[in-house]
Amino acid sequence: PVWLEPGPGPASLPRSMFDFDELWDESTAEHLAGRWTCSGLFDPKASKQAEYNVKTTSDGGLRFTSWTEKGRLVSGILKPRGRWAEARLATVVGESAGTIRLAAGEAQGTAVSSFQPAGQDAWADEVPAHRPGCEPPAPSARKAGGDAYIGQEQEDEGAFDWPRPWKPALWDPRSVEAWRRSRAGPQWSRLAGRA
Repeated sequence: PVWLEPGPGPASLPRSMFDFDELWDESTAEHLAGRWTCSGLFDPKASKQAEYNVKTTSDGGLRFTSWTEKGRLVSGILKPRGRWAEARLATVVGESAGTIRLAAGEAQGTAVSSFQPAGQDAWADEVPAHRPGCEPPAPSARKAGGDAYIGQEQEDEGAFDWPRPWKPALWDPRSVEAWRRSRAGPQWSRLAGRA
């Protein structure tokens, strides 16, 4: 989606010509809502797993909430800014804690985030995040010279085969449900050792 913002210059149009609330893409909001896990949310060099939540507010907005590595609870309302959803974060006592920005990742069930500490202009490196239990395959699981990953099935001209290339896709609850239903079939149970 394209989110427009008014600004100075000859190309900018009066704010009244746009309804900025309609520019928020509902599928992006649905994708970002929920619980996320990543390493180094507030410090990309940190290896400790971090978790954050994005919840829908009563007015349809999104609220980001997380604990920092220093044990402070921070939160903020996410607002659209380009491809990102961005929030100025504050502690429970109102201290500024910086700015976080989130975007949908390329792979299904993933997102990316970037943090800007309070008082700084530079953004930290992008940090990939995933939903708990939906981790993408590790690079070590990739077969040499191909797109196939160990441990994922593949359909080749109607034949059920092993493994399948992992194809990144945007988060879509319908495709996740279809994926779950496909894993309930007898051929999956047999391959997974459950039959």
